[in-house]
Amino acid sequence: MLKLVFCVVLCGVVVSTLAEIENKMDQLSQRLREEMADVWDMAAVNYSEPVINTTYKASVEFDMRAMGPLYNSTHMVIDVIANKQAYPEGNLNLK
Repeated sequence: MLKLVFCVVLCGVVVSTLAEIENKMDQLSQRLREEMADVWDMAAVNYSEPVINTTYKASVEFDMRAMGPLYNSTHMVIDVIANKQAYPEGNLNLK
């Protein structure tokens, strides 16, 4: 019987503590919102008007040869970082 009373009292203390923590967090959030309101007003973004040029023509040229050195050296970097056997024996079962 004493254990039951102790558990009920302990649960009551925990619940009241959680409610108190929640209340403190709500107050903190409200205060933060109030104090940040001035900062948010100062951080307003001023957008400029875009310059629209309808005569501009984009180039669609692409030189794939520039990717050659990257393509040819990628496997060396991966070999340094990764294990040769990604799935050690016994860790993968294929059915």
